[in-house]
Amino acid sequence: MSASNGNGSQPQHFDNDRLEACIARFQSQRDISSLSEIIELSQNRALTLIRHFKTTCYRPEDELLSDVNYKLMRSIRQFNPSKGSAFTFVSQVIVSTLKTSVSNQRRYWKRMCELDDTIVNTTVASIEDRSHADDLAQRIRTEFKTMLVNPIEIAAQRWCRLILCGRVRIPPASMCELLYGCFSAHAFAQS
Repeated sequence: MSASNGNGSQPQHFDNDRLEACIARFQSQRDISSLSEIIELSQNRALTLIRHFKTTCYRPEDELLSDVNYKLMRSIRQFNPSKGSAFTFVSQVIVSTLKTSVSNQRRYWKRMCELDDTIVNTTVASIEDRSHADDLAQRIRTEFKTMLVNPIEIAAQRWCRLILCGRVRIPPASMCELLYGCFSAHAFAQS
């Protein structure tokens, strides 16, 4: 067993020799069960480093483990036993994955801002000015594209577009027919 834990009486969390054998077997045979065993053997080390660096304040532990497992699966082919032990390799992959996850989360948080009263009470255009809404409606009318093929879905989409653009006012009963796909002859005539 490898991986020092500070005192010799407690069980250690990493079996370097077994891991190196699994990696060698995976690299030579591309054996999926070996890859599964590599991930399983690395879990305790990953959890130890996640908790040591306190990265769970940025993302949940299961998400971090998922990131680590994915990175291990992608990078295990690059392991070279002449450059270092499996313990060192796996630890480095885990630490770099945690750094990336934390950096991405911090970057994401920086892009977010709190909604305060000055933003809420400030409007870009006056309420009476409909030029922004008219511009949006014109873009929707002219640049509307669809990937639908079902005639009922296409008709429903057409109706929604006309309603959004303000060209058609639909009574509630007709709207229910539209939503449930029960089109009447009247509904097809208006579209």
